[in-house]
Amino acid sequence: MQKDTWEDLEYKVQIQRGYAIIMTTDRFVADEYPLSTQNKEYLKSNIEKLLDMRIFNEHAEYRVFRGDIGRSFMMRFKQDTEGEDYYDDEQYLDIDESRSAPGFQKGKQVRATGGGYYALPFDSCKGIKLIIRNYLGYREGSGQAYIKDWRLLGFYQENKGGKI
Repeated sequence: MQKDTWEDLEYKVQIQRGYAIIMTTDRFVADEYPLSTQNKEYLKSNIEKLLDMRIFNEHAEYRVFRGDIGRSFMMRFKQDTEGEDYYDDEQYLDIDESRSAPGFQKGKQVRATGGGYYALPFDSCKGIKLIIRNYLGYREGSGQAYIKDWRLLGFYQENKGGKI
């Protein structure tokens, strides 16, 4: 079986500018896309640790994921299609704002309420939400709506009153 490389995954990205959420076995990364040099180099040399990566903007999302280390990556590209029903939801990022202030000023590091740390590519860490687009399907017979798919859409900052 051929081993996946960062270049194998990145060349398929159809998004020029946006954000990235990356989960590896040892870190969580929120970054702008194209990725910072530091995060890109980390992925190049640690691709075997990658579990889930979402590169997204308000128009589309490219996702690379796998359930276990050692398995091949699955990929998908999702964008809105005309006539598709959806609704957007906002979820706060897990940030302990009072304990994050010193680290954020030094290196844009925030502290999660559970104690872990991660960086954000923003000027402030207050009131940051992730916008999620939920796509609806309808059950045959009853017509009951359900969420058939979802993707990341962007970030929202309360004190700025809009998308960032």
